[in-house]
Amino acid sequence: AYEVGIKGRTSGIGLSYSLSGFYYDYNDVQTFIRDVVGTLPIQRLGNVDKAKVYGLDADLVLAPTAIKGLTLSAGLGLLHTEIGSFASSSGVVPPGNRLPDAPELTLNLGGAYEVPLAGSISARLSVDGRYQSSAFKDALNDPVIAVDGYWVWDARASILQKGDWDISIWGKNLGNKRYATQAVNNTVLGVGFRVYGAPRTYGVSVSKSF
Repeated sequence: AYEVGIKGRTSGIGLSYSLSGFYYDYNDVQTFIRDVVGTLPIQRLGNVDKAKVYGLDADLVLAPTAIKGLTLSAGLGLLHTEIGSFASSSGVVPPGNRLPDAPELTLNLGGAYEVPLAGSISARLSVDGRYQSSAFKDALNDPVIAVDGYWVWDARASILQKGDWDISIWGKNLGNKRYATQAVNNTVLGVGFRVYGAPRTYGVSVSKSF
């Protein structure tokens, strides 16, 4: 395993940044593999002899000195995964498949603006989004249950006293994006399923620190 990274800050414009690269070489990786017990197809937790994972993470945070109370952030993730050969119900799978739930590209964007109201009480509005490219849901890289890339956006409006209390109105998955978090393909039995992430959700939260 290898990791290398740098961090820095440009105080003149309020910019901070970090960049890291990584490389991992695994043996005996556990993952879900489609197999057969007798004539019954199952999803079992099995071992793959080898896997390689490498990529890059980058983050930027800007708190511009010219606009007090504004914070902007961005993040980028690049990932490459490759697993070795393994046995499954369809025979021996050659090396080169991707790990499940390992999108090659991830992005996140965020913005927050906070203004004082009275004394130590302030108002804060924040919006953030996250993106992931397409991903497989099993070691076979079955396209039937693969997930396409998607964005999810959240927002929150708060009245708060830092270190004391917070009253917020929030919304999650504002675009009401439909995306699968889990999936299994047993169509040989005429069945299969997908578990989806939460739809558009709204709420109010109140918190108090002691």
